[in-house]
Amino acid sequence: MSGFFYFQPGETMKLIQLLSITANEMKSEKYLRDTGIIKTFELCIKCNTKNLGLIRNDKWKCYSCKSEWSRRRESILSQSRLKYSEFIFCLKIFSLGLNEQICSQELSLGYKTANELYNNFRICISGIMNVDSYSGQKIIKGELPDLYVINKNGCFYIILNKEMNQEVLYILRIRRSRLSNSSTYYKVNRRFTTFFKNDLGRGQISESDKFWNYINENLSGFHSTSFRNLLLSLKEIEFRYNMKNKNIFNEIIYKIAETKGWS
Repeated sequence: MSGFFYFQPGETMKLIQLLSITANEMKSEKYLRDTGIIKTFELCIKCNTKNLGLIRNDKWKCYSCKSEWSRRRESILSQSRLKYSEFIFCLKIFSLGLNEQICSQELSLGYKTANELYNNFRICISGIMNVDSYSGQKIIKGELPDLYVINKNGCFYIILNKEMNQEVLYILRIRRSRLSNSSTYYKVNRRFTTFFKNDLGRGQISESDKFWNYINENLSGFHSTSFRNLLLSLKEIEFRYNMKNKNIFNEIIYKIAETKGWS
């Protein structure tokens, strides 16, 4: 995917730099195609020939068998009617850590559209394509299934199902309840395991403690009643913490481009 950078690889994509990319839909589509977010088809999906071309109405056409299909096919945009430029701005707003409501307001999109797109971003960065199967757990009296925090190669991960003999630092126990105004409230506790260590001096905060504080800080604004959405938000928290010293905009693009399985 080299060649799509309009800036130095280590530099953060600024909003002002997006203006040249999103000036029109052709430039926006080219950017998404260059990054690999939109697939460039080399063979016809029906007859497997190379006699293809881009036509109007946002479609590919095979001139051998006359088949036509959407340019968005097999991409995160396959089920979306968003303009390419709108998608890029949504991606930038998400990378800045701004929530769905702000994205919806700033781009004049429906909240449902913004929320669905944000969850698709979270699916990509989590690597869990089939979230419903992964998170298919029953919530009993507000008590959610335990989640486990592990450290792998210096990064922290929140997992639902631990493997045998896996070194778990601590267990997250999350309870959901409602306040008097009917809004949802999540309380998170952690239970240490024998693998948790804090070898630092008194008054110093270990990296695993910093991760725990980061979870609490970012989960405080979460209001959805769905365990699926909670899990995706926790995976976003995990991703942002592990990527805190990297170019997060580019990292999200890589994750989206690498994600397969869209219809």
